[in-house]
Amino acid sequence: MLISRLLPVAVWAAVVLLLPGLVRAQSYRIVDIRVAGNTRATEQMIRNTAALTLGTELTGTELQDAVKNLYAKGIFRDVAIDLESVSGGVVVTIQVAEYPKLSALRFKGNKKLSEKDLKNLIHITPGGYISDNLMMKAKGQIESGYMEKGYYLAEARPEMTYNADSSDAELTFTIREYDKVKVEKVELTGAVHLNPGKLVKQMSNRKKGFLRSSDFKKEKFDEDKDKIVAYGTKRGFIDAHIVSDS
Repeated sequence: MLISRLLPVAVWAAVVLLLPGLVRAQSYRIVDIRVAGNTRATEQMIRNTAALTLGTELTGTELQDAVKNLYAKGIFRDVAIDLESVSGGVVVTIQVAEYPKLSALRFKGNKKLSEKDLKNLIHITPGGYISDNLMMKAKGQIESGYMEKGYYLAEARPEMTYNADSSDAELTFTIREYDKVKVEKVELTGAVHLNPGKLVKQMSNRKKGFLRSSDFKKEKFDEDKDKIVAYGTKRGFIDAHIVSDS
């Protein structure tokens, strides 16, 4: 009896080399397709997604495509295919492990953005599958949302809490908003023949008064740099450019 396994993504290259050789050495007709490890995903859905057909000749490409298709559903954290040689062909067993479903979504520490605002940023809702990739993507989306409001130091720390069999999970984002980034001082170096004060006045990101700082606006920063260069160019310094900024 020959047993072979198609492993997950990391070893696809090795599998592609191995399986066609097995097929050439002996006829491998699919005589049965089995599914194991699924909890919520139906056996029929897994079979349909794998797109392997009873009675057909098995190829390495079909097996590779089956694994790719199953991973592409976004609900499985692990996929493997076992092959068991039997009389008349091969038994295919599709082994899967599902991501948990999100049972609850919570936020802690948010004051500047409401829970509704945060939910609109991440588009994750209870009842769907939740993966590490989705969780980290949501973290980035929350932090980007805060950046748009001027809170460039804001951090979102995700934490998953699982039930006894890890089939469900609660996701909590603990948020540290910090204060908005303020412009306290603008320093220019290298402008030997131009008035630094006049250069600074070209900028949107600058201190507005002696006692009044202003909110830093990242979207205006590139415009500010262009304005400084344009100011120098208009005054005859055609090679004026910004070497670095921080």
